Amino acid sequence: MMKAQIIAAAGLLFSSRAYAQQSLNEGSGFGTYYYDVEQVETCGTSFSAQNQGGVMCSHITSLPLTEMNTNYVVAMNNTLLGGDMAKYCGKKVVVSVNGVASDLPLFIGDGCERCGTGSSTSDTWEATGAPGLDFSYSVLNELSSSACADGHIDITWEIVDETLYNFDTDGSGTTQGPASGSSNSGSSSAAAKVETTAASSTSSSAAQESASSTQESTSATQESASAASTSASSASQAVSSAADVAQAAVPTTMVTQTAKASSTTSDAATTSYTPSATSGLEIVATPTTSEPSAPCATGVWQCSEDALVQCIDGKWVTRATCTDGLTCQGGNSPYCAPVGFGKALAGN
Repeated sequence: MMKAQIIAAAGLLFSSRAYAQQSLNEGSGFGTYYYDVEQVETCGTSFSAQNQGGVMCSHITSLPLTEMNTNYVVAMNNTLLGGDMAKYCGKKVVVSVNGVASDLPLFIGDGCERCGTGSSTSDTWEATGAPGLDFSYSVLNELSSSACADGHIDITWEIVDETLYNFDTDGSGTTQGPASGSSNSGSSSAAAKVETTAASSTSSSAAQESASSTQESTSATQESASAASTSASSASQAVSSAADVAQAAVPTTMVTQTAKASSTTSDAATTSYTPSATSGLEIVATPTTSEPSAPCATGVWQCSEDALVQCIDGKWVTRATCTDGLTCQGGNSPYCAPVGFGKALAGN
């Protein structure tokens, strides 16, 4: 009853809000997290490998989350997104928790497998399929302090026709980055906030890579530098080897390869959208869940043969499977790479 009242209140809020932009999509469901470019090690999880993943809105020209340098990327129902990426990619998302709308400059950039599986009107949480959106951990934690403890929160959302980030959705060569100079009311300030955040992250990243960094370096810089020398470095080196892995194979929700009767497509059944065959991994259409031999901590990742699995609600859920010729490596920061790749990095 309480949730129904919250949803109803949020619905009235959306309908009464005087947006200058057209509403593209709205709904209620659950918010989860799958990456974080600022807090790489948090809530018992390392996001170093996930952060290397290219987003679905730039599926032809790989654009990793680390290159975007912002935690405001939001993943939506991958079926809807794949059906019309030009419509949704880069658009502003207004998220409400308990009827209170967030002013964070969130925008669509990725696809969510869980969000596109099951009934779009379900109000029951299911790790393998429930409506909602997927965020960075930092954003979900800002929306609700229970993000880490619960792994998911109740939300309502509205996607509006205001572009905060430009994506090359069709491989035409469109310059990708924060939008600026938009004529839409209020869009310039929101876009500027995204651009400022990205610029700040870029400066921080440059400081991490500079050999002349002094004691003025922040703890965040030290943490990122440490990550760069370990599993994140392994994933990024995998990206640089075009002959082996076209882009880092990581357990994000960015792509879905769904089996159809006559062809292999992804997302909407009415489109012919097909992920890159060289992406190194195949996100499972219907994640499988298994009871662990011992309780596992929600959010933790590991390899299970050639599958990348994550612990959700105490159960191991298969999130992705490495393609032929690649194996799951990286321990609790898994990625797909050729056999022996990890040993080569270690100098063995």
